[in-house]
Amino acid sequence: MIKTQNYIHDQFVSFGYDVSFQSYRVSGKKVNNIIATKKGIVPAKKTIILGAHYDSCENPGADDNASAVAGLLEIARAL
Repeated sequence: MIKTQNYIHDQFVSFGYDVSFQSYRVSGKKVNNIIATKKGIVPAKKTIILGAHYDSCENPGADDNASAVAGLLEIARAL
């Protein structure tokens, strides 16, 4: 999971986003949400919030999680 978290973080940074983590515990294990923020050039009239999950349960994670994160990263790159 750490490699996945680092990859997503690095992609957002390469696209010019400010990235932070929101840590919490699940079943005694520390996990992180990744929060990427990019402000526009002019004051925002609207805020766009997109999300995807990169966790997995009883599998290596290459299911709906992978496609959602890939889509999210592509949208982030395009913006």
